[in-house]
Amino acid sequence: MKLLLGLFLVSSLMVGQTRFVTLNWTASITVGVVGYNIYRADIVPPLAGQTLVWNKINVTPIAAITYDDTAVVGQMIYFYKLTAVDGSGNESVFSNQAEAVMNFSSATGRMTGIVK
Repeated sequence: MKLLLGLFLVSSLMVGQTRFVTLNWTASITVGVVGYNIYRADIVPPLAGQTLVWNKINVTPIAAITYDDTAVVGQMIYFYKLTAVDGSGNESVFSNQAEAVMNFSSATGRMTGIVK
């Protein structure tokens, strides 16, 4: 199974006391895809010498093409990949990788999101 189009980081923000990263992607055109699994790796900067460990963050495949990750904190770097899932639970290869750099600033109340 192929995931033909990639993953895009839409935004990473703080609203009130809630931090979140919104992910958005283009739907797979592969017949039989019923949803998507999202994988996240997180690290404390700096990146040098750290190995990314990927963990699935959803319990069941997500039917939508957007996802809000609310389990994020400031001063971290988050990496995301996703897979397309068919009705039998088979997963595609990973999508491209999106990165969110969470630099909380109490002056602005916002975090920055960077796609690489």
